[in-house]
Amino acid sequence: MARPARRGELNWALSRELTERREELGLSQKETARRAGLSSNVYQRLEYDERAMSVEQLDAIAEALETTGDAIFKSAKGRVQRGECPTFAERAAMKLDAAIGYRK
Repeated sequence: MARPARRGELNWALSRELTERREELGLSQKETARRAGLSSNVYQRLEYDERAMSVEQLDAIAEALETTGDAIFKSAKGRVQRGECPTFAERAAMKLDAAIGYRK
């Protein structure tokens, strides 16, 4: 039986799915946002897991990424069930590192 998702895991997994699919297609964030009918700022915040997305946004982005919202959601849910998501503290540290430009 799959364990329940912890705080923020599904949003993180969704954002990873968007990033990976966009990169597979060779699209920029700006182009993806344009195709989805979103501002670049809104799209970036969704992809960086700084904002939860609505079902409507997920469907629009999925169409821009030549897939379906259902496919993205199922793949993200699989990441959560396999335990591939970082903990809340790890996600917070990654965001802080990104904000200050930390490089390993």
